[in-house]
Amino acid sequence: MQNFLSLNISIFIISDTRNERSDKSGKILEERIEESGHQLVEKVFIEDEENLILKNLEKSIKKKKR
Repeated sequence: MQNFLSLNISIFIISDTRNERSDKSGKILEERIEESGHQLVEKVFIEDEENLILKNLEKSIKKKKR
């Protein structure tokens, strides 16, 4: 039997209309990540614009390399 490996997970909500109060599916995902023993390291709301999505993904990747 293998040992459990906890993952560090980021959630990116891509939407022009969602926020912390209106994002029900993101909240469910957040709860399931934590209930499963994993670590939610960030939850980010990003407007649905390619340059903003790329900028935030790159920022997150760089942050994790440190």
